[in-house]
Amino acid sequence: MPKIPVHLVEVTPRELPGLQDTRGESIRQMLVTDHNVSIKRVRSITGYQVKANLSSGQLLQSLQDLFTDPIIEHGTVNQSLLDDSNFFPETPDLAIMVGFKPGVTDNAAQAALDGLLTIFPEQEGKASVATTMTYLFWGIPKDLDLEWLAGTLHNPMIERAAM
Repeated sequence: MPKIPVHLVEVTPRELPGLQDTRGESIRQMLVTDHNVSIKRVRSITGYQVKANLSSGQLLQSLQDLFTDPIIEHGTVNQSLLDDSNFFPETPDLAIMVGFKPGVTDNAAQAALDGLLTIFPEQEGKASVATTMTYLFWGIPKDLDLEWLAGTLHNPMIERAAM
């Protein structure tokens, strides 16, 4: 049986006047309010690992019709947004990726799979989706314990984090 490829879809909010990365700003505010930790800037990247036999045209269609709102978000397929200096011209001080452990219900992934199957019904029973959230940090205090920071961003009972 041929191996089914896994495609990486990444989505981040565009930086436009009056528009902020609400996930990133929420994390930044939580760190200040709950832990008195001041970080200059936090951005987010939502990742979707899509295991499916999809052509490049189908992947582009799913990016445009399912995974992004092209007015307020930018997305890529099988490329890292961090490698695109148009979106992240300054390398972050730290990136922390959080994802669910195997066997834990991933509601966002299930919703994405439902949408994918609506667009490509022939993938029924063949495709799967998993999600991650990557937080990018700029201006981290020099004495901040990075393990502690990662621990505040996820629930170790159901999620795992990588820095």
